[in-house]
Amino acid sequence: ILESIIRQAPPASNLIKETIFKYKDEFRRILVLNSDGVFIADQQPSIDIHLACTAEVKGRSQRAAADLGNRCGVDTLTNESLLVSMNRVSARAVELLSTAPISSGEYPVLLSPQATSALVHSWYLYEKTDETTGQTRTRGPIPRHLTLADNGRIVNARGTSHFDDEGTFTSRTYIVRDGQRTNQLNRRFLTSSKEARLTGNARRASFDRLPEIAPTNLYIESTLGPSDLGRADLENGLYISEMIPHGQASHHGQFQYLVKSGWLVKNGGDEHPVQNLLINVRFPDILHRIDAAGLEPEFYPAYFGPNRIPGSCGGSHLSISKLSVRQL
Repeated sequence: ILESIIRQAPPASNLIKETIFKYKDEFRRILVLNSDGVFIADQQPSIDIHLACTAEVKGRSQRAAADLGNRCGVDTLTNESLLVSMNRVSARAVELLSTAPISSGEYPVLLSPQATSALVHSWYLYEKTDETTGQTRTRGPIPRHLTLADNGRIVNARGTSHFDDEGTFTSRTYIVRDGQRTNQLNRRFLTSSKEARLTGNARRASFDRLPEIAPTNLYIESTLGPSDLGRADLENGLYISEMIPHGQASHHGQFQYLVKSGWLVKNGGDEHPVQNLLINVRFPDILHRIDAAGLEPEFYPAYFGPNRIPGSCGGSHLSISKLSVRQL
């Protein structure tokens, strides 16, 4: 199967010297019985795919990679989107061969959906309640146009399931909506009030671990628009196609990211690719700098908590008025 897909998606350039395709599948059978009379069974297939390409020219090499994860079976491997992803990875590896440093400073920034998903993960860490103490820290105001939500029912998303590992049905939970912090994700045996709505977020890392509170499919929404916001809408600034958390998160809302790939854009055209940029943001200040957002989120694999419970984070393109960037 893998050889067939690689043949259908040849490298974007003869500069590609190595292509890596890793595939992992899992099939979980879940059975929940408890003293409340709950008796539920479920089957949960999942697939994780890692794509990587290395490009080389005149002794200089660059590597690009992507991770995909779905709550579905082996039929994913015939999906056209997988072939598109392979072409994107090989093309990005070639682009990175021509990276050039940029001046450190403040830039208008457009985040790709993948980069937005990294920001969403950090926003959740900033908002969440401590599971052991139930305490929350003092947090600043949130713009009314932004929503942070968790939804365990998104079709084929990596964290999707019919119910959690305590037998509570999953649902959509708004953590932040209309500028208000509306709900916290919870689990049955740590809910402080009997009247509180269970959110279906009790999740086990494995059969021999106790359930802990973790998101399923976490995403950001905005009412700003435009719905078709994309790379072509950036006139001047930085387009960040891939970034990852860097260093330890701060309890005071400070987060740091490493830009692995992106473009410097001038006068509406691509100037040159960039990488190894360091970005520092502070919540909730960064949220007030979002001035445009697409409407349809894309989901990317993510892990939650010290036991790395698999799920996904999603978002669309996000336009940020300015970010402080430092070239490493």
